[in-house]
Amino acid sequence: GIGVATAITSTATAMGVLDRLKDKKIDRVVLHKNTGKATIYSGDETIETSAKVANLVSSKDIRQALHKVIQAPLKGRESAAIKFVTENETTELGEAEIAAFNPIRSDIPEKETTTSIQRIVRFTKLNFNSKRGWTVQSGDGFEASVTIKDEGFLNRVLANEEAFQKDKRYTVEIEKTETVNISGTHVKYAIIRVINEID
Repeated sequence: GIGVATAITSTATAMGVLDRLKDKKIDRVVLHKNTGKATIYSGDETIETSAKVANLVSSKDIRQALHKVIQAPLKGRESAAIKFVTENETTELGEAEIAAFNPIRSDIPEKETTTSIQRIVRFTKLNFNSKRGWTVQSGDGFEASVTIKDEGFLNRVLANEEAFQKDKRYTVEIEKTETVNISGTHVKYAIIRVINEID
C-alpha cells in the first residue's frame, strides 16, 4: 500500500493518501466490508481508497512506526531519499514524499464499519410516519430495530400499496453499521433494499 509507482496523488496507495492529507487531522473513517473500500473524512475533504490503505494511514501506531523508519532517520539530510525494493518494482521516495510520513497524535475519533447481508424477515413493528422505528425479525432469531432506506418500498407503504399481514415475509438487504468512538461501540441496522415478498 505504500508504493507510488503510478502517481503520488493516487488514492490506491498510502503515499497518495498521505500526500493529500499532509498534516491534516482525520475525523472519521468508514470501512465497507463487502467491497473492501473505504472513505476517509478530513475537514471538508473526502478521500475514497481501499480499506487496507485507510487502516494504514489512520492508525496511530502504524503512522508512528512509518515515521520512525522513513522520516526520522533522514531528518536534516540534504537530498534525502529512500527506496523500497520488491521483486516486481522499486519505489523511491524523495524529500517531498518523505515529509508526508508524519506521526499522528492519536487514533481517529470515529471509525465506522459497514456490512451488507441478505435476510428473510417479517416486520414486527411498523412506523408509517417515519423511516425510523421499524423492527424486523428473522427465523434464525435475529431481531433488530431498523431504518428503512428503500424509498420505493416506503413510498408504496405510505400509498397503501403494501398490505402488511401477520407472517408476511420479505427478502431484504440489511446494512449493519458498527461505529467505534470515544463513547464505545454502537451498532445500527438499515434496510437498504426490499428485494421481494414471500407468500
